[in-house]
Amino acid sequence: MTIVQLVANPGPFNLARYRAFGHLCQSELAQDLVVVAGYSQRRKYLWGEIGDDASFHLVKFHCDQERELFYGRAAAIRAVTCLEELKPLAVFAVGYRIRFMREAARWSRRQGAVSVHVNETWKGDKPRYWPVELYKRWLCRSLYDGMFLGGWRQVEYYAGLHFPSGRMWRGYNVVDNKHFRELSGEARRLADDWRARLSLPEEYFLCVARFSREKNIPRLIAAFNRYQERGGTWSLVLVGEGPQREAIERSAAGNPSILIYPWQAYETIPVFYALASCLILPSVSEPWGLVVNEAMACGLPVAVSQKCGCQPELCWRGINGYDFSPYNLEDIAEAMLYFSRKDARELREMGIASSAIIDRFTPEIAAAAQMDCLRTLLDARAQPVSLAGKPLEAVA
Repeated sequence: MTIVQLVANPGPFNLARYRAFGHLCQSELAQDLVVVAGYSQRRKYLWGEIGDDASFHLVKFHCDQERELFYGRAAAIRAVTCLEELKPLAVFAVGYRIRFMREAARWSRRQGAVSVHVNETWKGDKPRYWPVELYKRWLCRSLYDGMFLGGWRQVEYYAGLHFPSGRMWRGYNVVDNKHFRELSGEARRLADDWRARLSLPEEYFLCVARFSREKNIPRLIAAFNRYQERGGTWSLVLVGEGPQREAIERSAAGNPSILIYPWQAYETIPVFYALASCLILPSVSEPWGLVVNEAMACGLPVAVSQKCGCQPELCWRGINGYDFSPYNLEDIAEAMLYFSRKDARELREMGIASSAIIDRFTPEIAAAAQMDCLRTLLDARAQPVSLAGKPLEAVA
C-alpha cells in the first residue's frame, strides 16, 4: 500500500514538502509516498513541472486548460483511476473547489482509506455566504477524517464549520528555507555585480506577486507616491506577471523610483530578495502568502497586509515586521515610512528575527505535523473510535 498526495499544478516550492514527508513515510510507516499531480498546459503561474525524486513516486496527468483540470470530468476520472491502481492507505487532497480532489475524497470514503483535507483558506480571505458555508460544513464532515491546514486562521475557520478540533493539524504552508537562505547569501556576496546586472537600486521595497486584482498593486503604487510625498526615499520594485500588468505599468509611468520586472524563475528570485530592504505584500485577498516565507528565509523584514492568512504567525509587529490595512493608503504609506526611517542595524536585527521565526516553518517540521496527523487518524481507524468519540464510519 501507499500514501497518496494529490496536487494541481505544483511548482518547485512543493518539492521540499514532498521530499520531507516522503522520507517519513518510508522510515516510520514503511510506505511509499505517491504524488499524483494534475497539470494544465495553460496555467496561471509560470513555474515548470516537478520531476521524479528518490523520496517519492510521481504520477502526472495533463489537461489543456486550467478550467478542464479544476472542473472537468475527465480529470476526475484520471485521478480516481490512479487511486484504483494504487489502492492507497491514505489520501491527502488539496482543497474541495477542484473536482478531482472531491472525487478522490469520495473514493477514499468508499474504499476505507483515510481521507485528509489540505487547505489554507480562512474566513476573512473572501466574502462568505451562509448557504455555501452550510454546504462546506456538510462536505467536510462527510468526506474527511482530518485536516492539515496552514495556521491558526485556517483552524478557526474550520472550527467555525463545526469540524472537530481534535482532528485538525497546522503546518502546511512552508517553503524550502534552505534554498532561499543559501541563494540569497550567495547573491549578497556578489551584491554589486547583481545590482549592476539587474539595475536594482540600493534601497527598495520588494513586492513579488501575480499582477491581478486581489494583490492590490495599483493601491500600493498610490500609497508609494504618498510615501514619497512624505519624504520617503526608498524605491519600489515589483516582480510578477498577470492580467493587470498594463494597468500597473500605466500607474507607475512617470515615477522613476518604481521599477517593474517580469516573473522570475525559482533560481533567480532569491537575488531580488537578497538585495531588497523589505518585502511588502498588500493583498486584499490572500489565503497565506508564501512570498512572506521566502523573504523571511532570505533574512528580510516584512510589511504584510492584515488580509494575508500568514500575518498572525509570520509578521510580528516591531520584531520582524509591520501589519497594515490594505484598503487604507495612509496605513500602507505609514508602513513604508516605518521601515525606511530605521537605520541599517535596526533593519538587520529585524531580518535576523525573520530568520528565527521562519525556522519554525520548515518542510521537516511540516512533514512531522503531517505524519502525526496520519498516524493519529490511522490509529483512530484501527480503534475504531474517532477523536470525536464516535466511529469514524459514523462521521460520514
